[in-house]
Amino acid sequence: MTKTTCATQDGAEAIEAWTRAQEEQRPFKAIFLDLTVKGGMGGKETNERLRKLGAETLIVATSGYSGDPIISRPKEHGFNASIQKPFTLEELSELMTQQLG
Repeated sequence: MTKTTCATQDGAEAIEAWTRAQEEQRPFKAIFLDLTVKGGMGGKETNERLRKLGAETLIVATSGYSGDPIISRPKEHGFNASIQKPFTLEELSELMTQQLG
């Protein structure tokens, strides 16, 4: 099975990429959404739209703002998990192991 990674500029592009992956039967295992995207759709709105489209994918909120309530309580906002930026590869690995096994 081919593993695919994808980076997008904002939420609108992320939704397009998720939709395309679904259509091609190459669903994402995880999506990381930055809560603040200058000039584009941020993570909160993107997550809401993806969930309305039926996304059951692991969706992780990221932010450099530690005071954001989504980072401290991601499940209350429809995310599976969150990770504070900057994060280490070890922290990312731990998160993925916890969430995906």
